[in-house]
Amino acid sequence: MPRDDKGEMLTLNAPLIQSGQFWAPHNAGSAPYLLLGDYDGIQSRIALLFTSLSAIDTATVEQAKLILNQIACFGAGADFAGTVHPITATWSETTVEWQDIQFNYDNSKAFPYSISAQDSSTITVDLEAGLVNNWVNGTDNYGLLMTFNQAGFMAKCNASENLSGYATLEVIYTSKTSGLDTVTVGVDQDAGLFEYSTAIPAYQMQENPDQLTIANGSGDRFLLRFDLSALPVEATVHRALLNFNIEAQGSRTDSAGVSLTVRQVATDSAWQDLSAMKLDSIYSSPSFVASQEASILYISQTPDVGYMGSMTQRWVLQLQPNYGILVQSLQYGQDMEKVIFNGAAASEGRRPTLYITYSMPPSPRF
Repeated sequence: MPRDDKGEMLTLNAPLIQSGQFWAPHNAGSAPYLLLGDYDGIQSRIALLFTSLSAIDTATVEQAKLILNQIACFGAGADFAGTVHPITATWSETTVEWQDIQFNYDNSKAFPYSISAQDSSTITVDLEAGLVNNWVNGTDNYGLLMTFNQAGFMAKCNASENLSGYATLEVIYTSKTSGLDTVTVGVDQDAGLFEYSTAIPAYQMQENPDQLTIANGSGDRFLLRFDLSALPVEATVHRALLNFNIEAQGSRTDSAGVSLTVRQVATDSAWQDLSAMKLDSIYSSPSFVASQEASILYISQTPDVGYMGSMTQRWVLQLQPNYGILVQSLQYGQDMEKVIFNGAAASEGRRPTLYITYSMPPSPRF
């Protein structure tokens, strides 16, 4: 029997036909770190809420001190100073953003702090004892805002999602029964609050850019669509390997890299309304890591070869229209790392590619 009749493996390098870069604001309440300061056109403040005050509910607060552990910094500016203020409206760490707090804090009560331009230090803030005493006695407690006027770098602190080292409230109080005592209360809710300085509005797409960026601080992400018209509907996809070439210049990652994922676009074929775009929640790739130390990122390489292959097979069978894919970070809000990839304008060997291995049904024998 001729070899062509056996349904041998074939390959297709599907060309990139459309790409788009945009950024989106993000809630950072579930991030394991809190950012405070100014870096790369982004300012971040911190909201903190302490509600576990039952240990001192029969006491008079004498002193109260807020403590945060700084574990890293982005940038090399000088030490900077800021202030802590009571927040005056309810918020939740799972939804809060800067615009929710921006005009909802008490500027008349300001407790100063300073941050050192170094990777490791302790940030302490002396609070008004009466403020915490009022919380203990049932006055509305909406937490604290850490803010600043000017900063030359951004500090990275542990958030409550870490098992240790998160923000605490150290309270010295006089108990009604046992005299002077001290208790340390862990933060119950916390979130970074990002403010962006950019001329490009959120969700405004830049079409077919020279570079494609994933950035944890700015919320950068990108869309890709590949031409699959040369892939027959009868094809069985065995592997779909998505490749990116990384630009070391401009990328900024630590040794752990940036975790990202690929999601299948389920609505908005023309990429017109990015804020309302729906993504497929089932046919998505798992976490992949991109690092400035690598030159190429392969997505769906063994042992995760099935993910991109499943997406591609659904497009071929027309179970899902080919609206493209969204590449985004899994770590928005937790640091200022970013990875830059070559875009559509790069040479053929450096632009994103989707390399597909497939087979056709064997030809009938006569």
